Amino acid sequence: MRFRVASFNVENLILPDVRYYDRLKDTRDQYETKANWIASVLNRAKPDIVGVQEVWFEEALADVMKRSFHFAGNANVVAPGATRAENLTGHVAKRPRLGLISRFPIKAVSSTIAFPATVDLTVPLRVDGGAISQVPVAVTQFQRPVLRAVVDVNGVDLTVYVAHLKSKGPLIREGEDGDDPFAASLGQARATIVRAAEAAALRHLILADLKETKKPVVVLGDLNDTPDAASTQTVRGPTPHKDMDGDEKKALWDVILYSTFRIALERSAQIHTHIHDGERDILDHILVSEEFYGRNRERIADVLRHEVINDHLRDDRDDQSPPGASDHGIPIAEIGTIPTAPYTNR
Repeated sequence: MRFRVASFNVENLILPDVRYYDRLKDTRDQYETKANWIASVLNRAKPDIVGVQEVWFEEALADVMKRSFHFAGNANVVAPGATRAENLTGHVAKRPRLGLISRFPIKAVSSTIAFPATVDLTVPLRVDGGAISQVPVAVTQFQRPVLRAVVDVNGVDLTVYVAHLKSKGPLIREGEDGDDPFAASLGQARATIVRAAEAAALRHLILADLKETKKPVVVLGDLNDTPDAASTQTVRGPTPHKDMDGDEKKALWDVILYSTFRIALERSAQIHTHIHDGERDILDHILVSEEFYGRNRERIADVLRHEVINDHLRDDRDDQSPPGASDHGIPIAEIGTIPTAPYTNR
C-alpha cells in the first residue's frame, strides 16, 4: 500500500472574534476564507496523515477537515490542549498548539511541554587560565508543546511527532528597542539558543522511541531552520563516519532520522517551504526513521516521492498571496510499504 504524510503550518488557524497574541482577532469572513483555503490545500496534497502547526482550537481544525472533500468529513482529528476550556481565557487565546489529522486510527496521543529530565544544557565554558566554568542554560520547556501520536497504519504502529520549534524572530526583552542593532543581535542570539535547546529536547523525546527498537517513526515539523542548520541536525542525529566499525555504525543508524526530500532525490529550486526577504528556505521538514530508509535491508517501507505545495508563496511583497494563505509551503512525502518486510511493534 501507499500512504502520504505532510507537515502543514497553517499560520494561525483560530476561531473568529477571539484575540490572539493579545492584539489580533479574525472576523467571521477572515476565518471562512482561511478555513476554505486550508481545506483546498488538503484536497491538493491528499495526505493520509498531516501534522499541523499553529492550531489554536481543535474545533477549527475539525471544521477544516470537514470542508475538505479529500477527507470527506471522515478522519480523526486531535489537537491536545486546544479546547476552549484549555486554551481560552475570556476572549483571548493562550498559545498556538499542534494538531494531527489522520485517515488511520489514532491509538494514543500526548502533548509534552517540559523538557525531559535527561536534557542538561549546562555549558562547560573555558575561561581565563584554562579553567572550565559550568554555565547553566535555563531553558526548560518548549514554547509550543510537542505532539506525539501512535497511528495504526494497516496494522503497523507508526509513531508520529508533530513539532514547531522557536522561529528566528528575535526575542526582545522589555525595555529594549528592537530596531537598535545591538538589541536586535541579542534578540537573535536568544532565539537561536531557545531553538537549539528545543531541538535537543525534541531529540531526547524521539530517542526514547528509536533507541534499540524497530518502531517506525515520522517527524512532521516546522523546525524553523534549514536542513543543514545545527538545530535541524540535532533533531536528526549524527551520521556515522567511515572509520567506525560495523557495530558503531549500526548503533547510530538505529537512532538517526532521514530527510524525505533527500531520500527522494527531488531537490530543486521549487522545493522551498518559506520565503523571507527574497530568500527561499526549507524550514518545514518530514523526517523518518531507518525503517523507511532505502539502504536498510530490513526496512518496512520506501519513501517514493517528496513534493512541496508552495505556489502561494510570494517573492515580491507587492504580489499578494491568495486570501487566507499561510506563509509556509507544505511538504508531502509518499511512502510505499513492503508487504514481505519483517515488522515488530517492539
